[in-house]
Amino acid sequence: MDSTTKTLCGWTGYLLHFLLAGVMVLSGGMKLVVNPDEMPGGEETPQALKDHLIIIGVGEITSGLLLLSPATLPPAMVLCSAFWGGAIMAHLPKGESYLLQTAFLLVCWIGAALRRPGLVLPFVNEPEAPQQGHLPGSEPPPA
Repeated sequence: MDSTTKTLCGWTGYLLHFLLAGVMVLSGGMKLVVNPDEMPGGEETPQALKDHLIIIGVGEITSGLLLLSPATLPPAMVLCSAFWGGAIMAHLPKGESYLLQTAFLLVCWIGAALRRPGLVLPFVNEPEAPQQGHLPGSEPPPA
């Protein structure tokens, strides 16, 4: 892959993460400022979930913001995967569609694969096999 393609993939992955982080920050902010009983579907939400809505909102905001920095991308992927998995699990018992949460989880992983392929697909950065008795990256032996 040439450097132009790598740069384009990196920026595309960053754009996906930037948009996802925006969704997460806005959604988490709503969890902090809105009364749980006034939220859409609030009457169907279990009380245990309503009691922890502030913690969920803070975790969502933190996870979204961590996606933006290259240095915090690995822990952000763990946190975002856990968050979106929890969101999927919150919709399963009610029989609601969890397609949107699944799409956000996929966007998170696709963005990471574009930004840092070795993080998601470890075999991408495998060193090449030695050829003709010399190490990869070194000059071939003189003829």
